[in-house]
Amino acid sequence: MNFFRKKDKESQDMSNSNSMASNSTASLQSGLKKANGNESTDQISVSSKSTAASARADFDLTEEQQAQYDAVLKHFQEYIKTEIPVNDQPRAATHPVLDVEKSWLTKECFLRYLRATKWKTDAAIKRIEESLIWRRTFGVVYIEGHTDEAKKLTPELVEPENLTVEPEHPEAIETFIKNEILTIPKEYDIIFQRQSTRQDKKLFIFDMDSTLIYQEVIELIAAYANIEDKVAEITERAMNGELDFNQSLQQRVLLLKGIDSTSIWEELKEKIKITKGARELCKALKKLNVVMGVCSGGFIPLALYVKEQLGLDYAYANQLGTTADLKLDGTTNGPVVNGDKKAQLLLEIADKHSINPKDAVAVGDGANDLKMMSVAGWGVAWNAKPTVQKQAPSCLNSDSLQDILYIMGYTDEQIQDLIN
Repeated sequence: MNFFRKKDKESQDMSNSNSMASNSTASLQSGLKKANGNESTDQISVSSKSTAASARADFDLTEEQQAQYDAVLKHFQEYIKTEIPVNDQPRAATHPVLDVEKSWLTKECFLRYLRATKWKTDAAIKRIEESLIWRRTFGVVYIEGHTDEAKKLTPELVEPENLTVEPEHPEAIETFIKNEILTIPKEYDIIFQRQSTRQDKKLFIFDMDSTLIYQEVIELIAAYANIEDKVAEITERAMNGELDFNQSLQQRVLLLKGIDSTSIWEELKEKIKITKGARELCKALKKLNVVMGVCSGGFIPLALYVKEQLGLDYAYANQLGTTADLKLDGTTNGPVVNGDKKAQLLLEIADKHSINPKDAVAVGDGANDLKMMSVAGWGVAWNAKPTVQKQAPSCLNSDSLQDILYIMGYTDEQIQDLIN
């Protein structure tokens, strides 16, 4: 079994906590300026405006992403002036932020958490703060008089993380480690799979909304009637597994009743955005002769459009009902593409092409994708909800679907050959 660690391209090796601070001009400086010759100020700063501009270019940020990064930076410029808990226990003592902790707060660090939370500023800040406490709890950062030696992470515990081992019961080790890492904040993903079969994939089935495309299509339709907030609330509950998918779809579709569908699909084609790395991943898989399909709880007109854009072989999704004058009637026609149907379709496509389901991969972000992951030989929860990540075979929290090729064992050079 191979313990694989996927790192952001900008990140430095995280096996040693002291190597987290970057010395490049594009990274944040720890701001340890001397005051009166021996005291350090509580600042995190970029060395100059010109450096900040070049850093933005180096990290290829949009204006919106730069603004989100700036908001995180501003928060932690104040945060490091406070005292924070020494561990994760209730009513724990507090201690000022140490210089080594300030040096950990690099630009790479902030961007890694922003990407992992889909550029949600508050969520990124929360996870960074939790990570600071976690680092204290487990002795990655030593707090005199407070670090529990029994909990301290030692080199002996973390050194073997990239070793390949062949235990008698690998599944038991996998389950144990997955359960352990789910209890602490994660700064990277750990993927478990047999090294001998990493590149034996013959079928990929993708979810569409928030996987192959960034948006939830039903929410885009709801915007036409100014009810996107109501629809988004139901969608969120369904994605977390709090609502039965059929029930949630029925409730959401009913809210769309009366919307004119005459030109809506063509307009939506202009609005949807293909996820970063999806085109490259599908191009590479096509070159590897992998059969590909999209099975979506969304709607067939856009699923067919995405199929065409990415060169997929199959597209399945729901069909909205319409009245005689082409207004949405608040129903769907035909079988509902829910979690069970997705799993069934994956098996049917595999059988049609004489592919062993063990050589199939399911990729999605919602609770209704878990069943097709369970019948496939491998599954990837892509920037998924926490409840989904706990149950999925593997999780990938990066900003590009192309990173799946790394998990399959391909090098940068091999990936370039596949996508060019």
